[in-house]
Amino acid sequence: MPLKTNMNLSTILLAILCLAGSILLIWVSFFNPSSGMPIEPGLFSEKIKIPLQFINIGLTQFPLEVENYLVFQNFESLPPIVQRFNTLSFGIITWFLISLAMVYISTFTRSYFIISSVAVIVLMLLSGVNGLNIGAINSNYAFIILILGLMAPSVIINTFFNQTSLIVRGLTIFTIAAITLPILTALSQVTDPYLMFSENISLVNMIITVLFFAYIGHSVITAIFYMLIKMNKGVGIKITWHLTVLFLIYLVMLIFTFLDLTGNMIFGMPTPPIPLMVIIVGALGFIEVNLKIDQIRQPYSYKIIGQMVYLIGFAIALFTFWKAEFSVNEPMADFLKHSFIYTQLAFSLLFFGYLMANFSDLMNSGQSIERVIFEPNFFAYFHMRIGSLIAMISLVLFADGVLALQFGASSTNVTADYYYATERPLEAGILYENSWARYRKNKKSKNASAHLKMVQNQPTLAIRELEESFELSPSVNDIIFLSSVLHRQDKIFDAIFFLEKGLDLFPENSYLKNNLALLQSKINQGEMAYELLNGISHEAAIANKIGIQTKHLIKTEQVATDKDNLLASINRLALENLKGNYSDIMLLSDEHEMEPTITTKALLANQWSNKTIRSTSEDLAMIDRILAQDISSGEEEDYRQIRILRSLQGNHINQALTYINGLAFNYPGSSGFYHHMAAMVYTSQLDFEKAARELVRAEEKGFRNFRPEHLLILYFGQQMDRAELYAIKHEVAWPKWMVFHDNRLVLNEEVVFLNALSTLNESTKNEFLEHLASIRREDLKARYAYEIIWKKSHWLDRAAMESLKAILMKNEAYVHERAFIDDLVDLMDSMDASQVKHDRLLHMITLNKLDQNAYRTPFIFMAVDQVTDPIAQYNILQEATDYNRDPLLWIHLVRQSRLAGLDQYAGEALNTLRGWVDDATLEALQIEHL
Repeated sequence: MPLKTNMNLSTILLAILCLAGSILLIWVSFFNPSSGMPIEPGLFSEKIKIPLQFINIGLTQFPLEVENYLVFQNFESLPPIVQRFNTLSFGIITWFLISLAMVYISTFTRSYFIISSVAVIVLMLLSGVNGLNIGAINSNYAFIILILGLMAPSVIINTFFNQTSLIVRGLTIFTIAAITLPILTALSQVTDPYLMFSENISLVNMIITVLFFAYIGHSVITAIFYMLIKMNKGVGIKITWHLTVLFLIYLVMLIFTFLDLTGNMIFGMPTPPIPLMVIIVGALGFIEVNLKIDQIRQPYSYKIIGQMVYLIGFAIALFTFWKAEFSVNEPMADFLKHSFIYTQLAFSLLFFGYLMANFSDLMNSGQSIERVIFEPNFFAYFHMRIGSLIAMISLVLFADGVLALQFGASSTNVTADYYYATERPLEAGILYENSWARYRKNKKSKNASAHLKMVQNQPTLAIRELEESFELSPSVNDIIFLSSVLHRQDKIFDAIFFLEKGLDLFPENSYLKNNLALLQSKINQGEMAYELLNGISHEAAIANKIGIQTKHLIKTEQVATDKDNLLASINRLALENLKGNYSDIMLLSDEHEMEPTITTKALLANQWSNKTIRSTSEDLAMIDRILAQDISSGEEEDYRQIRILRSLQGNHINQALTYINGLAFNYPGSSGFYHHMAAMVYTSQLDFEKAARELVRAEEKGFRNFRPEHLLILYFGQQMDRAELYAIKHEVAWPKWMVFHDNRLVLNEEVVFLNALSTLNESTKNEFLEHLASIRREDLKARYAYEIIWKKSHWLDRAAMESLKAILMKNEAYVHERAFIDDLVDLMDSMDASQVKHDRLLHMITLNKLDQNAYRTPFIFMAVDQVTDPIAQYNILQEATDYNRDPLLWIHLVRQSRLAGLDQYAGEALNTLRGWVDDATLEALQIEHL
């Protein structure tokens, strides 16, 4: 009873191991075949200019441009993955299975035990255990310790204690074997001895697997014959034909698989996946092993021992195949595949002949001949196996003895993998090169060798390696890596050449199409890039296609939508921003927090250019937290630009201008761009004088993209000479309404309007009302009145503002905004932000601070009224006067300076104010307000 219980536990354990090996093999072969040599999308971004706002100055409008990001995914062939955990697991499982096998071998009869022990010793010679360098380099001490730990207990038990129970045998042999491995690794002088042992033991497994394949060589035919006999029992139909047809089908399948493996496939017939065949044939072999145990004399006393030994062999075969697949050891995988097909072909063919020779007269009788299937003497089973071995050798010779090359290259790869995992690139690289030279269907070796050349800063040698691979044994990984290296060296046309040739070899490969499309986009072949990506359904290609459509403006009305594809949504937002459209895409939550990545930059810039959720202050605080992290100078510049973008969206003009000036100073190479941006911001606030000065600085720093609106800004910003100079220098036409006669601008309605608009910020009540009266065109008058309400309503009473509103209501452009304008006038009259009811106006006030746009003077006064501390009030006014030249704002600064006890600053402010306000007006303002 205890023996039966122990055997059942062993059976369950081995069955679980076989099941686990099958699952792992299926997973790595069919669901994750590229895990060892990953091709992963890498991110890069390109900037495009989009209109954040349109600056409307009545006569024309032009964009205030900021940068958005298009995020592209370029597939990269990464270095082979170090599979340390999987390799160690493989080594431990192998050691467990071999130790368990020794437990069962110890029960064999004397002669079979000796033969088996010698076989184990020979196999252990292949384990490379002497490489552990115990005592000296390649000394035999490691092998001696291994044999003593593995063999001595079973030899002693079989010789002197053969009646010992199986559980005692197991505990003794397992305990000593379990101690042996740590002893070996503890005495070893090499780096990571467990890993070395686990790698090298795979060579032992390969031989065991081949022996197992030979054992199950005719398992399929045996199982078919067995099931036909069972179904025919007592029936008596002619199952000879059934057996023959099924055999021929299986034989044809094996022949085509053999031809495919040897590169001689003619008809292009589909072949079954060999890993799956191994699992099925191994499972069917369990039927055969039971029949053999019953009919052939065995070297053990209990049937279940034979079953256990079979399951051990099956488990070793499965895990060896798994090792070959997850480590991308193609020579090992091919060795196993060839061995399996050779044994199946040879043994199945001869066994069918064996069955027909011995049982053709009996198999249709309906008798239970499966009980004697291995017992005939006419064509003995032993002779059949000898013939099968001869047939197998013939197949090996037909394949030019490739098994020897595969085994040798497998061994080299195993050693190279160990050096690669222990970070010795020189040794690993040499071994990988040697392995590839011996067996060229070996993509990992060439790819790893090229990657190691790059690690050693030898890009020329890496390119040479990859070009050699392309000529003799091309693979997608190597083509992608080669094009990537060439691209990094700015050899973009060479990179395109290899990708195009790669597509000739692998026409449906989406990775190659994707990378080629991105390079074609880079050389402005947008249409070709777009067509390449059409029809590819994976997420990276969809996002890239939208990016290319946006970059090259190709079929922008036919853009894919996929809300679950983050990068596609980011690129789609950039397209909508480029068009000036609002989008329903919302990628940020109201509790978002970000890390500095390419995706973060693109997401923030593109989303904030379209819609915002949180208040400007909260978003700016988040950007400041990102800027406080350790990021590169280029990254810092990008995030500061995004901060400016968010400030502009929130109407935080003061902060935006401060950061723009800081960027212009800190990044002189881009200062022309930033000075131009500052000029556009000043223009949006009608500060033409400061805008003109910024344009002059931009031109001095390299800005060249001048347009007619720039000449307008320069001229009305008191830079007339510069405007004339740049018109000639940069070949820019003046706006059509700016007509010159005798070098003087001819006065017309447009000129009158621009003269008024460009001086609105610094004008007094009498001045801007006179300007309003001088404007005759109704649309221009309405525009000027609208700006007065926003910027100058603190000068006016309710009646004056109602008259301005009446002017607006005469213009169709403002009629549909009546509710908004009514609420705006009420706000400017009451100067109480808490009374606002209109949603848009309320949103503008609640999400943004009142004092963050110095040019909206009424809001500055509202902000002053919200605080009681005189110093705080002074600071608000002081910051506003850094930008705004509104005379009443400056008078309030003088008064607040005196209230705060800062009389000196009050005097300085008055002296500054005299620069644009005449003495009489200044005196009247002081009498009224001071």
